[in-house]
Amino acid sequence: MNNFSLSIIADKKIRRQIHLVERIMQSPYPIALEEIAIEFDVSVRTLERDIAEIGNIDKEFVVQHKAVGYEIENTALIDDLLLDISEQSPLFVIIQNMYEEIYLTIDEWADDLFLSSSALYRYLSSLKNILKDFNLTLSLTPVKIEGEEVDIRYFYFYFFYSTNDISPKYRPGQELFDIFQANYDFFIQNTDISVSLQHRSILYWTMIVNKRIEHEHYITIPDEVKVKQQQSLTYKYIEKLAHEILITTSTTDIPVDETVFLDMLLLDNYMYREGVAGPIEERLYPFLTKDLHLFVNDFFAKENLAKPSDATLYIFIFYIRNILLLTQLTPLFQKNFFEVNQFVKTMHYPMFKKWMAAISASEIADFKKIKYAEDVCVNLTMFTLYAKNKDVNSMPHILFSFDGKTAYLNYLHMFVENFMGGNTEVTFSYNKHITNELANSLGVDLIVKNYKETSENFDCQTYNTSRHPTTKDWDNIYHLILAMQST
Repeated sequence: MNNFSLSIIADKKIRRQIHLVERIMQSPYPIALEEIAIEFDVSVRTLERDIAEIGNIDKEFVVQHKAVGYEIENTALIDDLLLDISEQSPLFVIIQNMYEEIYLTIDEWADDLFLSSSALYRYLSSLKNILKDFNLTLSLTPVKIEGEEVDIRYFYFYFFYSTNDISPKYRPGQELFDIFQANYDFFIQNTDISVSLQHRSILYWTMIVNKRIEHEHYITIPDEVKVKQQQSLTYKYIEKLAHEILITTSTTDIPVDETVFLDMLLLDNYMYREGVAGPIEERLYPFLTKDLHLFVNDFFAKENLAKPSDATLYIFIFYIRNILLLTQLTPLFQKNFFEVNQFVKTMHYPMFKKWMAAISASEIADFKKIKYAEDVCVNLTMFTLYAKNKDVNSMPHILFSFDGKTAYLNYLHMFVENFMGGNTEVTFSYNKHITNELANSLGVDLIVKNYKETSENFDCQTYNTSRHPTTKDWDNIYHLILAMQST
């Protein structure tokens, strides 16, 4: 379970029970509670009580006691079990109700959740701290999130997108899949703009924007941003498609600000690959574009790095420009995921440090607006590693359908191609809903995904990694490939 999801679970006991289930599941052997107790710094008796409570939640006997320890016998039940444990957290219930515009007083929530008012205040205090990271506040009369509409939307996107692996209730359904595909096809067929988009992220955004408009919460975009964005190459097409994307409002009721917002969301969802990124549009941002060219070229020269091709350098320029434009709406678009930041800084700190120094020392005025410099530099680090390692030959067929921030997808693409070496054919898909028909047409033997989705049955093998694939995940994938190659 990711760091953000755990932060929503304010109850220490619930967190411990989740960690306990995950620890037993990850163990390659039946593990004794004494071993886990030492790791968790709790008593064996505490873990025995946790096991008993988990057993009360799930009657399907998920955790089985052996003479030598505990193990998970039916891993197919893990997702449901973690959902059942997590939804004991009052904050999950409160946030989901606020999203649906159900606002209750402290006393009403205390009655609904069977909590004392003092216990509820402790939970809400934890939520207040989380909301601070999103520039939001929490009103208690009634319990309600307050702040700029763009920040509220970003919080709900981050919440549902991050807790995707826990709760199936707010995952995009077939209707949104169809909306995306129809509009993406129209865009590709009617423009000469070559783009690839991170479709699952867009689906979540579409879900949230529609919900907010349904409840008559509209976004306001600064006039100078709105005027310039309406001149973008993509805006005229998004304007035509807005009435199909925003299904909760009529065509005549769509404010210009909402259409501009949809257009700008593309900037956060481009897949940065050579030849398939969106337009840089120097005519709209000539000075910024020139400055970014110099900045990126100077970085590679100063650090004695082999200069990538112009097409690859364009990725860096386009990413930084898009981040700076999105920052005009809110700096939250600079944010990354905790696990990605932690992993990249741990594995590639020297390169990350160089980007931090370069951003800090730059005289580009717009860089002063970068609030989350570490997040931005983690992405630039992943792009750099992608540029250095992308030209890896890969042969025989695994379809990777990964979900995540765009820079992380670049990094995973590079990692997969290096991890697989020359022993497999790799297809890395970002902008398509993976169906059995598509897998069969590609001749896929194994589908690897890092998100939960049960709407499709596949003829080939599938493997679900955690949201941010672990060493254990890669080891499992490796053994699946060996098994396939040996048959």
